Amino acid sequence: MGATVTLDNLEQEIRKLSHTQPSSLEESLEQYLERELRDTPLSEKLSLLEKLLEKFPVNMPVPQGLNLAHDETERVLSLLSGTRIDLSDHSSKEVSAKFAASLNTLFDTLNQIIAVIHSNLLGEKPELETIRHVIGSQIEGGGGNTSLKAHLEQIQQAFLISHRAFQEASRSVVGEMLVALDPENIAASTKSMLNFGPMRKAELFEAYQGKYLECRKWFDTGRFSERLLREFEKICQKKYKAE
Repeated sequence: MGATVTLDNLEQEIRKLSHTQPSSLEESLEQYLERELRDTPLSEKLSLLEKLLEKFPVNMPVPQGLNLAHDETERVLSLLSGTRIDLSDHSSKEVSAKFAASLNTLFDTLNQIIAVIHSNLLGEKPELETIRHVIGSQIEGGGGNTSLKAHLEQIQQAFLISHRAFQEASRSVVGEMLVALDPENIAASTKSMLNFGPMRKAELFEAYQGKYLECRKWFDTGRFSERLLREFEKICQKKYKAE
């Protein structure tokens, strides 16, 4: 066997073993080299092994604690991202930096949304706990003033209350317009001795036209939007206090 052994043959077979038997590579490799180099002179055997080491450099063993930390990092990142992350294919520092940037964007956006909810819907600017502070307090066991679940539920609550408040506000403001354009109200507000005939109809039409133009101007100048917004904010604040 020794006369036919070459470095290229050994290299090819070792690479083949690494693909076909990765789970038992160490044992398979030992058996293969022992079999192939059995009749090879010691000096030649050592020379071949040295050259193989150059082609297959042996990495320094990683301490067990570091392996555990590496595996735990993979597990946490996979849980948070919802997909399997294999750090062996990437630089752990690179993956951590990208993930930290994504979390910072998420946290900053959530903080801004909650701040807008309090300032625009509730008309207040309290000192709010940031989501980082809430998470930190829960991890440390301090509890804080707000749980993470309650902190995030503010967003859901805001959408639900806003939906109901807008319905009520639009109904209230449009209702005011309908009352202003109600023919009976216009007739009652038009005091005239002309209580019959075409002249009375003309007078009522003129009154109606004047009232319509008032409503149209109210709408076109933006006062309708301002009135709707004030009513919406008032109802929102009332509903938040009720809940």
